[in-house]
Amino acid sequence: MIPADDTESLVLRPWRQWAVLGPVIVTLIFYAVCMAMLVGPGGVMTAAPLLVYVAVVLTGRAPWVRTTVNAKGIAWRRAWTSARLPWREIAEIAVTPRGPAAGFGLVVTTRTGRRAPLPAPTFGTPTSEGAMAAQVEAILAKAGAHRDRIVFVPLRPWGRRAAVVGHAGLVGVLGLVCALCLYLASPWTAGWWPGRNEAARLPAPCSVVDEAAVARIAPGARPEPVAQAGEERRECFWAAGDDSVLSVHLEMQGRGPDGGASERARVFYASRAEGCSAPVPGLGDEACVEKPGHGVVRLVAREANVLVTVVLSVDLPDGESVREARGLAAGAIGAIEFE
Repeated sequence: MIPADDTESLVLRPWRQWAVLGPVIVTLIFYAVCMAMLVGPGGVMTAAPLLVYVAVVLTGRAPWVRTTVNAKGIAWRRAWTSARLPWREIAEIAVTPRGPAAGFGLVVTTRTGRRAPLPAPTFGTPTSEGAMAAQVEAILAKAGAHRDRIVFVPLRPWGRRAAVVGHAGLVGVLGLVCALCLYLASPWTAGWWPGRNEAARLPAPCSVVDEAAVARIAPGARPEPVAQAGEERRECFWAAGDDSVLSVHLEMQGRGPDGGASERARVFYASRAEGCSAPVPGLGDEACVEKPGHGVVRLVAREANVLVTVVLSVDLPDGESVREARGLAAGAIGAIEFE
């Protein structure tokens, strides 16, 4: 007969090797979910229950669960329940897979065939069979006279393979969820993203054109601003007599919480540049020019979230009129503040 080791109770808690990595992953998921929900207070409150659940899963078990082993038997406490099995009722203790996050755990089988999974201890996926067997032996050392008849069933080979596959699957699913949330939120399209410079306001349209250039191109032309509704569209034209010789049109896609101002401007550029087949390299992010006839040159350029359209109608050689329109567009872009 083996005397029971009743010097003190053995208190076992879940595996805690996720304690460092778990908060990091939870933080990333928190960031992704909040970004997908526009980083609003409502989004944080909606995401909180999910994040608490993920934190508990990743750390193996809730922090208050434990298993206590002494000479009387095995007792355990879960979230809201507790139970106890005396040694005389226990027939078997087996190591089994516990799930993709917790790794492995212990299941106690009674002499009547009832199975009771213990909330602790749990073992991480890389834990060796020897370490798990040593922990079970420490538990069985408390059984005393009942030790010889209690069967210990070590982890089966398929159990470790299943745990590894499940663990890899969980990490993969969490990674896909984070990637999907980030893709839906697209924070790299927001104005605050590092290195993303966009305009927040437009200058007065008549002030973005060099007066000396206008005097050279169309002597005597006077600027006349066009009244526009809102702050995202500005236009000014210069007339000599009854004829318009130059117009400059500024359009800005506003920077909202959803981001994507430059991407929307790119779409509008495609529509504004329809029929504009000659690209103008080195001007803004993209630019093109067309000559619809009768001495008219139309140039469309985009810089970040702003479109600049210059229409020049003067009696100049084709090459010179395109060059002048390019210079006017470059001056307009340079007068806009991108931040």
